[in-house]
This record gives sequence, structure tokens and C-alpha cells, in this order.
Amino acid sequence: TTGKVAWVIVDTGTYELHPEGTTFAASLRRRGLSSNTERNYTGRTALYLSYAAARGIPWQSPTMNQLSGFLHWLVDVPLPARGRRELLEPRFRKKQSANAVVTTTCEFLRFGVRQEWVPVDLGMQLSNEKHLVYLPRGYQAGEDGQFRTIQASELKFTVSDEGIAWLPRTKSTEWCSAR
Repeated sequence: TTGKVAWVIVDTGTYELHPEGTTFAASLRRRGLSSNTERNYTGRTALYLSYAAARGIPWQSPTMNQLSGFLHWLVDVPLPARGRRELLEPRFRKKQSANAVVTTTCEFLRFGVRQEWVPVDLGMQLSNEKHLVYLPRGYQAGEDGQFRTIQASELKFTVSDEGIAWLPRTKSTEWCSAR
């Protein structure tokens, strides 16, 4: 009604709105997040809901093992082909992408806890308190270290930072100066 883009989650067979998923998308809009963030989060949530429905998992009360299975499914199953070349070489998600999808899924489930759609005990299992001994660059611990304790996700792949790629310096490199 406002003319703005609004993302929703629909059942692909019946085209009915998924009420809880669409409410989650609306909450993202109310928080003032960008439409791209809303699009990404809505797509990731729909992916989780589709995975749960295809396996007969009640989306609002999965076990931690079922969520872990979702995490592994994200990297083990090839993505749908987008072109002819991909018919020969399947594409797979990276672990970082799977972590992003599961992080969004956990946020959706925690939102469901606040709405009383999801059991509180599941919401408590999705993250744990972690004390930061070494702070990331630019992170402020606050007065008396009040921000050193964070909520860390329980479900994620451990990934290493690939770092900076350096070009090797060869002996044939010539330097010149100009006036």
C-alpha cells in the first residue's frame, strides 16, 4: 500500500503467505534495515523453511542435530544450475555462506521465541556466552570490560581468514623515478 518493496515468504505450491516468516520480514523492515538485507534474510529464512518442510521437521521446534544437519546440507548439496557450464561443474556454497544462512535462521528462531512460536529452551541452545580475552581491531570493551561478554553462535563452521595475498617480488623488478 505504501509503494515500497516488501519481501514476503510464500508456499511455492499454494502461493499462500507463510505468516511467521512474513512477520519476521516485516520486523526487519520496522527495524529500518535496507531492502537488500531484508531480501537476503527473507531468502535465507525461506530456504530453512523449505528444508524443514521437505524433511518433515517442524520448523518451530527443530533439534540441534537437525539444525546441524541443515548446516551441513548447505555445503554438501550442489546449488541449482544457472547456466550450461554449471551443468558440467556443480557449484557448492562456501562454509562462510552456510554460516550466514544458519545465523539468519537462528535469528529467525530467536524472533520466534519472542513471539512465542518457538520453545524458549531452543532459543537458549542457539548461542552461548563467550568472554573475549583478545578484542578484534576497533572493538571497544566498554567501561570495566562490560562488552567483553558476547553471545556466540553454537552452530557454525570454523573457517580461517584467507588473509592478504602478496605478490612475490622478483629480481627482474626495475624501479624508476620521474621528476
